[in-house]
Amino acid sequence: MALPYKPEEARIPPALPLPASPAPVLEFGVRMLQLQYIVICGEMLLILILLFKTLLRKQVILALDKMQ
Repeated sequence: MALPYKPEEARIPPALPLPASPAPVLEFGVRMLQLQYIVICGEMLLILILLFKTLLRKQVILALDKMQ
């Protein structure tokens, strides 16, 4: 036996209420941008360290070859 259809039960529940001011949303966005900035700076630092390490290794190899 089918249950009777009740339109009030089929409605989508209301969305979460918006904050009274946009400050929390903006603060969250700013924090995410700061985090992304820190991550990008860390990646750049890592790339520079690896680059200098490689260049230094090549210089040492060239210097050892000249000594022989």
